[in-house]
Amino acid sequence: MPSSEALSRVVHDPAALLECAGFGLLVLDPGSRVIYANAAGRSAVASGTVGLRFDGPFAAPSEPGNVGRWRCALAACAAGSASMIRLDRRPASPCLSLAPDPSAGPSSRVLCSVPASDAQRAASLRAYGRAHGLTDGETEVLKALASGASPKSIAGARGVAECTVRAQIRAILSKTGHRGTRELAIDAQRSAPLPFDRSAIDTR
Repeated sequence: MPSSEALSRVVHDPAALLECAGFGLLVLDPGSRVIYANAAGRSAVASGTVGLRFDGPFAAPSEPGNVGRWRCALAACAAGSASMIRLDRRPASPCLSLAPDPSAGPSSRVLCSVPASDAQRAASLRAYGRAHGLTDGETEVLKALASGASPKSIAGARGVAECTVRAQIRAILSKTGHRGTRELAIDAQRSAPLPFDRSAIDTR
């Protein structure tokens, strides 16, 4: 396994690698000033789905009532403790992970990671479908299953009979080698995300 030192010798532009990462990364100082944000991080904040906004050079909670919690989480990181925080009250909103930057000294930098966006996850699920030979219709069913939808609700949303959806689910399970939809959904969602760079994403 190559070390990070070996990687640094062959990677001439680490920032370029981070720009196409499938997850968002913000590097902040303990006062919430943004030192760096990769493409996925900028997109996630701009989408308004993670409870953060850019306020000049700072990252700030979208809801003023969360400012105190945000500052406490940053202060804890500066003191050496990692944590997770949810700044958006909607149930499906993502948690942000905060951790001290291991390459910096104490109280220097905080790493804030943000999950892939909905568009990114949808692109990754389409790629998963293609990798397993799913039809377009089966891939749409897979995406709905991964979001927690039931066969009945999928049928209603797609305007087809429930028996059609159940037949597609059987075909998906057969092609992917899974025994049930829960196992399938977990496998599909834990697959490595595609690069964020839109030019690297086939959205067909």
